[in-house]
Parts: sequence; structure tokens; C-alpha cells
Amino acid sequence: MLNDLFKFVDNVTSETSKVVNDIVNESSKVVNNIANESSKVVNDIANETAKAVKVVVDETSKITTNTVDGAVCIANNTITGISNFISVPGKVVNLVFEIHSWNNQERLEKKQDEERRQSLSIQFPEFLNQEEFNRIIHEEANQIIRIKKIEINQALINFEVYSISRISTWFFTLDYNDYGSLTGKVRISRDNTDSSIPKNISLRISERLNAILKNQYILSPDDYDILLTKEPTDVKEIFENFGFHNVTLLEERYEKLPHFIKNYKIHSITIGNCKYFYKDSYFDSNSSVVISYYLQENQ
Repeated sequence: MLNDLFKFVDNVTSETSKVVNDIVNESSKVVNNIANESSKVVNDIANETAKAVKVVVDETSKITTNTVDGAVCIANNTITGISNFISVPGKVVNLVFEIHSWNNQERLEKKQDEERRQSLSIQFPEFLNQEEFNRIIHEEANQIIRIKKIEINQALINFEVYSISRISTWFFTLDYNDYGSLTGKVRISRDNTDSSIPKNISLRISERLNAILKNQYILSPDDYDILLTKEPTDVKEIFENFGFHNVTLLEERYEKLPHFIKNYKIHSITIGNCKYFYKDSYFDSNSSVVISYYLQENQ
């Protein structure tokens, strides 16, 4: 029994010794491999670092050279710019003065146009006379219970309106006089800017008026301001294509035009007496359409 036990112990000891030797041998190999690979990595890192340093040095040299050249170029441009700038203030002052004077002239012209519009008596067409106009106004106004009073003077209508509480009143005006013509365009002035009543009733009245005007008149080709941006000959053709029979071009000659106004730029467009029209305004196709444009006299 004891002999068997001793044999078992000897076998275990022998196998254990083999395993330990194998582990030691494999560990030694691994350590050697790691050492070899580490040496390779260190060498590679050293080589790549040397290359990178060389590239940085080369690029730094290029940048330094370019920076010097750029600085010289900037200095030259700056000197040129300063030289040019010295002569600029006088030109700027003249341009600002021209623009200011021109804007004042345009404001004065618009003020005079508005005064002329208000001074012109409305000429109602035969198919929509004063009596018919008044009837439409009253019919539409009577549908709004807050309207207290209406006064009609030709195409100018004054409304007095109750406040919501009916303790007080406020006023608004609809003006259908478009430079002495009835075109459907309305100008609104009001005391109460928060109320929708002026806009609502003007839309209803305009709808009634336009339903009559469109059977006898034709629409403007486009808004006044949009047509101003086009060439005079193009605008003449546009009006003629829309059915206007009497379209003419008119030179507005100036001894000298401002720098920002070019020859042949449109100065104004009138249909009959009407300026500042909208594309939904109605006109007699026989109305005189005059397209005036700027022209410097020495051209």
C-alpha cells in the first residue's frame, strides 16, 4: 500500500516539474520576443521622429519666407491704399451732398404731387356716377352697426365710429380720389390704428367699385415702383401690350445728372394725371400714358 502511495507522489512530482519547466521556457521566449519587438518599436519611433522634425523645419522655413514676402506686399498695398484714401474724402463729401440734395428734391416732388392730387376734383365716369358711388358707400356702411355717421364729399368719405363701449367715438377717412380719377385705389387715414373696421369696409367698397370698373376699364400692367426699375422702351411695350393706346416717351433733360442716376433711367410714369398707381388699379385704355426718363444734355 505504501509503495503505491510513494509511486503516485513520485509521478505527481515528475509531472509538476515538467509543467514548471515548460512554463519557464515559454515565459523566456515571450520575454525575448517582447524585448525584440520593443527594440523595433523604439527604432521606428526614433526614425519617424527624425523625419517629422525635418518636415517641421522645412515647412517652418517656407512659412518664414512667405511671411516676409507677404509682409512686404501688405506694406506696399497699405501705402498705395493710404495714397488713394487721401483723395477720397472730397469725393465722399460731394457724393453725400448729391444724395442729400436729390432726396430732398424727391421728397418735395412727392409732397407737391400729393397736394395736386387733393386739389383735383374727381371726374366720375358715366357708368359710375356720384349717385351710384354714394349708394354703394351707404349700403356697405349700413352693415356695420358701430358706424355712427357718414359724410361724403365727392370721393372722400368721412366715418365716425362708436368705440366698443359706445361711450366715445373715433374717425377714419377713405379717399377714392386718385388724381381726379376713380381707379379703385383707396387711401386710408384713421384715428384708431387697432381697429379693423376701416380696412374691412374699404375692401368691401372697393370690391363693389372694381366689379363695375373692370367692365369698362383695364388694369395697370404692374405697380408703379416696379415699372420704374425697367427700361423706358420696355415699359412702353408693356403698356401697349396691356391695351393702352396712347403711350409716349418723354425726355427729362438735365445739365448734369448725379453719379448715381444713369441716362435713360425712368423718372416717372403717369396714366392720365395718376402717379404711384397699383397693378390692381383700373384705367381707361385711352388714357394718356407718359413715361419720362432722365437724360444728361451733353449726351
